[in-house]
Amino acid sequence: MTSREVTELRAYMATEPPGGEVRADIRTGHQTALLLNAFAGKKGATIKVKDVTLSFDGKDDGKLRSSESQLDYLKAFTIAMGGKVKE
Repeated sequence: MTSREVTELRAYMATEPPGGEVRADIRTGHQTALLLNAFAGKKGATIKVKDVTLSFDGKDDGKLRSSESQLDYLKAFTIAMGGKVKE
């Protein structure tokens, strides 16, 4: 790699986020997990990036497809955020 190529790459990386818009979902997942963990407090559950990022790799496990599993997820999320669920 020439000096010019390194300079051009550094200039490009300074203006564009790593991965471009292709991986904007992961960056958004990091930001979302950060905010959720900040608001969860010390007693809240730890939210991981994979918990708030959609899967596009064909390995979708289908956990959130049924309305019952979506409701279970929302209940767990509410409890993790320190809320209470009425049955």
